[in-house]
Amino acid sequence: LGNRIMSFIASVMCGAPFFDVECGYRFMRVEVLQQLMRYYTGYRYSCAQEIAIISSLLGCKICNNYQIQIAYYRSNTKIKDAILNVVYGFLALIRYRLNLKNNTEKEINKALTQVYLLGKG
Repeated sequence: LGNRIMSFIASVMCGAPFFDVECGYRFMRVEVLQQLMRYYTGYRYSCAQEIAIISSLLGCKICNNYQIQIAYYRSNTKIKDAILNVVYGFLALIRYRLNLKNNTEKEINKALTQVYLLGKG
């Protein structure tokens, strides 16, 4: 139930349909990751929510065709974490809309470029 609610909220925030926003199962190009990291903060379990919302707002293709089975039980997850996910998802939306980028953009881009070059080498 919690995952369905989180997926619904993320879908409403960014206008893209998400069926399982919390699974964290993502494929993306390095170029997309570079753009995404400009707005990403990531706090506790908000990673999947933020990545989904920001990548959708950046205009990335969202594909829900690949269903996977994941054990969703997390022993240390609390209702507080779900609320924080929604808050950080909303903050990601606001950061994108106001073009408020992270101050670590140069370091992130440098690291991602090195990873990209290693993959080509």
